[in-house]
Amino acid sequence: MARIAKLRKIERKDRGSSKWGISVPQPGKRSKRIFFESAAKRDAHFAKLKRAVQSEGHGILSTSAADVALLSDLREILPVGVDPREAARFYVEQLCPDSTVSLKEAVRGFLRKQQAARISQDHYKHQELALKRLTTGVGDEMMVAAVSQDIIHELLFGMPFKDSTLDGYHKNWGTFFNWCVKQRFCAVSPLATMDRISLAESEPEFMPAGDVAKFFKKALKLHPEITPALALSFFAGMRSSAIARLERGDLDFEQHGIRHKGASHKMKRRFYVQGFEPNLWEWLEPWKNLKTLPIWPSSTAIKWREDIYKSAKVAFPHNAGRHSFCTYHVALHGSADRTATLLTHRGSISMLYDHYRGNAKKTEAEVYFKILP
Repeated sequence: MARIAKLRKIERKDRGSSKWGISVPQPGKRSKRIFFESAAKRDAHFAKLKRAVQSEGHGILSTSAADVALLSDLREILPVGVDPREAARFYVEQLCPDSTVSLKEAVRGFLRKQQAARISQDHYKHQELALKRLTTGVGDEMMVAAVSQDIIHELLFGMPFKDSTLDGYHKNWGTFFNWCVKQRFCAVSPLATMDRISLAESEPEFMPAGDVAKFFKKALKLHPEITPALALSFFAGMRSSAIARLERGDLDFEQHGIRHKGASHKMKRRFYVQGFEPNLWEWLEPWKNLKTLPIWPSSTAIKWREDIYKSAKVAFPHNAGRHSFCTYHVALHGSADRTATLLTHRGSISMLYDHYRGNAKKTEAEVYFKILP
């Protein structure tokens, strides 16, 4: 019976150096011999081969020495029991994206997802515009995986807008590409290591109490049906998107509280807040006996609001309601915690306080919160 060749150590006596070797059996062939400069190097390589044979069988010995060494290194790197083939598949799944998806296809899918998430119309339109500028500037047929940081940088800073506007595009594009990474359309977002534009902290824009009184007086004449919604903005500091999602059961007239359901809150958390100034509830009185709250398209609400402030001949800055509420509430109570609680604000309370403190006097705040129907 023919002897079965085995992996073994050998040593040639006719060599002064490189005499320490290994006899490596080859299927159907004569055993291959490998020699090393020292016994230590030979023994280390022999141990690697032996471990490979124990793990993979003698067939592994027919591969090249480099491949055997590679497999041995993989065994040392990977945790015990992990198959290198499975590790390779995982690597491909995680870091090798589907490079066949175009920007056009990805944008379409992202906007469908945003619509399903029921974000506000204003927010949706901002994202839609930002992504339109992206696809127009880069080309909607470009593959998502091919969009680099250099391409984004050149496009972003080539647009003739103020830094605050460019920062808004940066934010919207970042949200889109982060979603693309999750969908495996690209391995990493091209904005991942791109610094946001440094913006100087702006002064909060709010309306003088006298202008707010004129605004609401004109609202009662032109569009009285929308005054409760406007009051939630000016006297509760609620965002228009939160007001649009509000249901009648969320208004607790008995306890003077407002419930924010987790499903409709920006942070997906549930809140019940109390402590608003009494004038809010007088403005909300028309909704007290309703079973369902009125709903208007955002375009209609914006048009009515524009009619009101133009007829009242007052300026209406961005986020006028929320910023005015914060400014006057901080001035009235001098408490960042109290204002933050009513806003369901989970950010830096001291930052909120610093941002709004000193913009109005307490006497002006008292006038503001006495504006009544």
